[in-house]
Amino acid sequence: KIAESLKQYGGGSLLLLDVDDFKKVNDVLGHLYGDEFLQNVADAIRSQFRKGDIVGRFGGDEFIMFMPGIQDEEIVKKRARNILDKIRTIEVPELDNIPCSIGIAIANSAKISSKELFAQADGALYYVKQTGKGKYAVYNEDMGIKPRMEKEENN
Repeated sequence: KIAESLKQYGGGSLLLLDVDDFKKVNDVLGHLYGDEFLQNVADAIRSQFRKGDIVGRFGGDEFIMFMPGIQDEEIVKKRARNILDKIRTIEVPELDNIPCSIGIAIANSAKISSKELFAQADGALYYVKQTGKGKYAVYNEDMGIKPRMEKEENN
């Protein structure tokens, strides 16, 4: 669906969100609370997107969001800040708030594949996690890293 939207809208923005240290939630509060926490995260994310955006859970504690046609970096960064702020309001008993990290990739044309866009967002997420969790980064080639997906394919 993201590949179709990229072509239809001539670009867009992909965000990957990872719940930092989610294992701590399950270890301290149990898996039932962990599931409830992830549902609260999903609700917080959904509240920040338009009806036509693509939002879903991607793996255990990761979420994927795609905004078709949105290529303005400032709009995307504001959305990422809003998501992080909203998630910070989720109360977690016995623990400090659980931060999240977001990797962002922006396609300014339909020439980029959804696979490449995902790899860029994943690379930005990896960058955030390596440089301090609980924030976001927009992928750019100056980060000094290649997306993990490319590294895995070349090994």
